[in-house]
Amino acid sequence: MPTAKKLPSGSWHCKVFAGYDNAGKRIYKSFTVKDKSRNGKKKCEQIASEWSASRPDPDNPRVQDVVGNYIGIKSAVLSPSTIRGYNLYLKRMIDGTISELDNQKAQRWINGLSADYSPKYIKNIYGLLSSALSFYGYRPPSVTMPSSAPPALYTPCDADIRLLLAYIWNRPPLCSACLLGAFGSLRRGEICALTAEDVSGNRIRVNKSMVRDTDGYWHIKQMAKTDESNRIVIVPDFVTERLTIPVGLHPEQVSNRFRRAVRSCGCSQHFRFHDLRHYYVSIAHALGVPDAYIMAMGGWKTDNVMHRVYRDTLPDVMQSEQNKLTNHFAFHFAWNGNHATQIPDNAKKTRKNAVYKRSYRSKIVPAVGLEPTRNDDTDADCD
Repeated sequence: MPTAKKLPSGSWHCKVFAGYDNAGKRIYKSFTVKDKSRNGKKKCEQIASEWSASRPDPDNPRVQDVVGNYIGIKSAVLSPSTIRGYNLYLKRMIDGTISELDNQKAQRWINGLSADYSPKYIKNIYGLLSSALSFYGYRPPSVTMPSSAPPALYTPCDADIRLLLAYIWNRPPLCSACLLGAFGSLRRGEICALTAEDVSGNRIRVNKSMVRDTDGYWHIKQMAKTDESNRIVIVPDFVTERLTIPVGLHPEQVSNRFRRAVRSCGCSQHFRFHDLRHYYVSIAHALGVPDAYIMAMGGWKTDNVMHRVYRDTLPDVMQSEQNKLTNHFAFHFAWNGNHATQIPDNAKKTRKNAVYKRSYRSKIVPAVGLEPTRNDDTDADCD
């Protein structure tokens, strides 16, 4: 139990060991009671004892303290918007000490979050917990995350982009943002951070981004989202002729105005501003541009995200590709009721010499190019 000492002024003073600072120096918590009587001594010792009993054990800290310290250490190297998101996650972090954190408690916490938040949110908040525990040498709990269905996103086609641009053509800020998103694959933050010095002819230099800080204010971060996002983008001449730089908007304003424009312009389906990047990549793939060049132009570090999210199918291109397949099949296999006249000469063999292969369902199916010798029901069962 801490022992109080009397000061020259007559007050009672007590110190309790509180741990070590970053330099390894001992830290003490001080308590002072101005009551000069013996009751003052008892009161001072009682306050110090209560604080010592409620103080977290350095060897068994609270989970929220561990995560909070992790955020503080990483704050100098992470984006302000990332720190802001981490602080929001911290408010919903699992409670209790490290020794109380086990798989069952963590799973109940995940189950509770899944009732109110999306699977992506839960994955992010658990990722923060796991990173913080691993950073300090603790083992993260093993949990089962809620399954998530892939989002039903729509990639705009050329017709959608024409309708959108026709509607916003006389609205320079939003028109400039959409031109850069659709034909330059720039992100919202990259567009809003552009200055006149970043544009030279039809070459646009991307080296910074507009982000929201921990207090919710927008400011320009003098670095791009990733190292690969520092790039030079070349856009068509009709884009540079219409650009107004800077656009004078922050990313949230871009999204809000874009959403209203898509609703009013007559597009077949609604889509987000970020889907303009989907359009850019999908068109590039449809034109046969190699992945390495698309990654460089779009500022991706690897092709994992690009393949998983951005390389979508376009409705008009899909129809064209389907027509190619249909025409191919029609040209090579349109028998018109006369099998013998359409089968290649080298495939016309007698049934005795015909070559057969066995399918995975253990049914005999004639090899490609040979005249069928069984009932049509045989082929109907094959996938």
